Amino acid sequence: MSTIYHVPKVHFGKNSLSELSSILDNFKNNLIIIDKNLINHASLNILKNNNFSLISVDTSTEPSVDYVDELSLQVRNIINLECVVGIGGGSSLDIAKALANLYTNPGSAALYQGWDLLNNPSLYTVGIPTLPGTGAESSKTCVLLNKVKNLKLGMNSQYSVFKEVICDSNLLKSIPKNLFFYTVMDAFFHCMELLNGFFRSPFSDAYAQQALKLIDDIFSSDDPMSDVNLEKAMLASFLGGSAIANSYVGIIHPLSAGLSTVFGTPHSVANCIVMQAMEEYYPKEYNLFMSYKEKNNYTLPTGITKNLSNEEYLKLYQSSICHQKPLINALGEDFENILTLDKVVNLFKMM
Repeated sequence: MSTIYHVPKVHFGKNSLSELSSILDNFKNNLIIIDKNLINHASLNILKNNNFSLISVDTSTEPSVDYVDELSLQVRNIINLECVVGIGGGSSLDIAKALANLYTNPGSAALYQGWDLLNNPSLYTVGIPTLPGTGAESSKTCVLLNKVKNLKLGMNSQYSVFKEVICDSNLLKSIPKNLFFYTVMDAFFHCMELLNGFFRSPFSDAYAQQALKLIDDIFSSDDPMSDVNLEKAMLASFLGGSAIANSYVGIIHPLSAGLSTVFGTPHSVANCIVMQAMEEYYPKEYNLFMSYKEKNNYTLPTGITKNLSNEEYLKLYQSSICHQKPLINALGEDFENILTLDKVVNLFKMM
């Protein structure tokens, strides 16, 4: 049996951001969490016409438990807060969800990293993605770095699902070319990892298969960032997030988490770096990924994991192998005998 968690209400399409005003009117006390780089975004002029509290967040590095705990001290001092809106890429959306959870659940964010550890429903939450692919708008998690435990893990819970989402492709028009590829590939990895895993469901498979078709349409076209393709990217991101909300990823995301934990590599970039060493495990998808990259002349950082110290390789291994659920999904209960220290180090050296 599968229990499927969905965003209850989705506003999709160009100019759907106009719905934000009426959403905020339903609550007396609103808070907007926004990527600090988007404060002056031309498409977000609507923010100037509403009354709310606003916190701009730094997403230059992956969001951490320490950073969210610091922000939560400020948010918990807002009396009778009712609604939290997240605007930005996956990091901003995850921060917004985490803060809404912490307003109703006491203590540090670290207490709730894992599966179904939140005891109380969060505040009403609204997600407005400005990057396609992360799936944060439709997933049931908010992922944070835990520097004390040397891991990257989410608050995986039904309470981490946004109550309402606005997917307006007009917000995607100014994304740099390479960043567009990195983030849409995040949706690609969500879907292909779950479809190659052991924990499958008809719902997740259907979402994932449709998202992969949309992604193939985008990167097989002559203009991946056309208006039509931007809408396809927004839809693929939402479907990919919905798919992974009800399944697990595979090998790519745990190794990517290792890069983010040890080096602070942005999530979507880290995923793409890892994929360059995944031909052994996902040969069909590896070839497809490389064809998208080469056809459109996208570039990736190279060599960041070469010539490291033994201590650095050990940290990468430890920060990757701790993600048991996705690795069991990909390789079975015996995953630690397959992904030995030597094997994982060799994979990182290939990136």
